[in-house]
Amino acid sequence: MLKGLFFLVIGVIITIYMLLFHDKKRKKCTQRTIGRIVECLKTADNEHGDAAMDYYIVEYEVAGKVYKNETGCEIAKARAIGDDMELFYEPDNPANCFFTIDNDGKRFLKVTLWSFSLLMFATAAFCFLK
Repeated sequence: MLKGLFFLVIGVIITIYMLLFHDKKRKKCTQRTIGRIVECLKTADNEHGDAAMDYYIVEYEVAGKVYKNETGCEIAKARAIGDDMELFYEPDNPANCFFTIDNDGKRFLKVTLWSFSLLMFATAAFCFLK
């Protein structure tokens, strides 16, 4: 009974997080535009010998004003300065944006968290039925 309650609480906590907080930025950023890469930032190789990661500074224009923003995560596919990148920005605050190319890692996290939440509920149900 106590095990079932533990798994149920964990499942509820993850579900509440996913419903209230995950993808909050994406829900606000509804306007699409194309930005241009103006700078490439490389991180140094880490102590394990893994290759450097590329981050990009992207410049985009909204209502005549130019904004610059850094990609939020490492981009697997190498890009060059001058390449276009699709992004979505918040209409009331165009400096707040996300890049569509950043979605793969976040999509994996979303699927993983929802799957883990369902696993917690299934485990709780199994413990209660036992």
